[in-house]
Amino acid sequence: MADVFISSASEDRARVRRLATALEAQNFTVWWDRALAPGEDDAASVERALKDAKAVIVVWTAASAASPLVRDEAGRARDDGRLFPVLIDRGVETPLGFGAYPPADFTGWTGDPRARAVKALADAVRARLQGRTVDVVADKARRRRSMLLVPALALAAAMLLFAAGATLFVRERAQVAERQDQLSVLLELAAEGSIPGDEALELATLLQTRAFADVPASAEPAADAAPLPAPPAATRAQRAAMAEAPRVNRRDMLAAARQSFEDAAATLLQDPDPRVRRALLQVRDTNTRQAGLDALWAQVGEGEGSTPALLRACGALMLAVGDDRAAAALEQARALNPQDRDLWRLLSYSYARRNRPLDAAGAALVGEGIRAAATGNWRAATARLERALPLVTDAQTRGFVLGQMGDAAAATENWAGAEASYASAVEAHGADRNIAALALDSSKLARAQLKQGEGLEACATLRRARRQGAAVTEAELAQACGSLPPNR
Repeated sequence: MADVFISSASEDRARVRRLATALEAQNFTVWWDRALAPGEDDAASVERALKDAKAVIVVWTAASAASPLVRDEAGRARDDGRLFPVLIDRGVETPLGFGAYPPADFTGWTGDPRARAVKALADAVRARLQGRTVDVVADKARRRRSMLLVPALALAAAMLLFAAGATLFVRERAQVAERQDQLSVLLELAAEGSIPGDEALELATLLQTRAFADVPASAEPAADAAPLPAPPAATRAQRAAMAEAPRVNRRDMLAAARQSFEDAAATLLQDPDPRVRRALLQVRDTNTRQAGLDALWAQVGEGEGSTPALLRACGALMLAVGDDRAAAALEQARALNPQDRDLWRLLSYSYARRNRPLDAAGAALVGEGIRAAATGNWRAATARLERALPLVTDAQTRGFVLGQMGDAAAATENWAGAEASYASAVEAHGADRNIAALALDSSKLARAQLKQGEGLEACATLRRARRQGAAVTEAELAQACGSLPPNR
């Protein structure tokens, strides 16, 4: 029997693994990877693990919020008082029925098992196991008040002494108060590499405010309001899709850019590399912003673990200030995290400004499709993604869009539609040699085939994926091929 059951979408497995490892470091036993079960025939083991766990952590992401299975598991945990929701992606709307259960914020978590967010979650789970309660909100409020207390007291003392006429002493105390200002404290912690998660989020907000301080919200409203012009060579299908594409104006772009930069900054402030932290702190000043961006972009070339956050920070701020490297940064960021709707909105604006109207309309439609899927509006998601397909030309993006269409069909148990979309996605991933995506959509294709009694086809799908280099497990093969005669 596990102490903790983690409910999550299979697409988030890599990130959930870090959370499971961090909780195991807190001496909890954790059940988390449903892929350990050989297949649907072993659903009873998942059911048993969920029922026996003393606490259920639900990891909300765009994928999990759209998963009927995750929502079902979360509902069961909610109904018997074992629910501990966690948010690891910003901008994800909590599904209906769970609004009264605010999730713990892990959006800025770097994977450090010693982070304050992990400790707070572990304390809450441990209290549940021991029959106690922990007021996490009150605890966070106390920490915030303690950070503000020193400068507030110093300022109060300075005002009293000034009234008494102690001018010199007041000046010295005022200088002390200024040094102990909240921003100064946060900057010092970040420079030292010792800033906790909650404070990293606060500093990220301050950095975003300063980095974007001189960026106008809407410098060209007339151009922003104009529809995207279809190029002369556009097909009828492309023209029809462009007519329905939402227009991303500068104001919307800046809102997405600010949020993307802030999310990325919260991660980068806790990066172990002092060069990353130093460069990020530079962008808060307009006099050093360009030097900071150049330094961050140089770090992207080194390909370290913070590359996704570096690309998001660079792409968002570069686009806002008119840096020509923005498109390259955003395209690379999108490739690493295609579920991020804000990245698609930023790309749409970037493509429009670079006179790429087909790409701009396609990116806007994909972003809206992801948003609709995150809220469980499968009909709207499918409609938007279908409209985007004629506008998407590269194999990697087509594979992603087709895979999302398959997910929408599977969510409504339209297994024939899911099979068709997944089969096309697998073909696109094979052409692009995107092995990770190939493995994931091959597994989903096999599931759709099994749902329709096509065991032979499912077996062939997984064997073909393995030959192409995908990491197909023996358990998946056993499920699809185990019931077939040996010579098949």
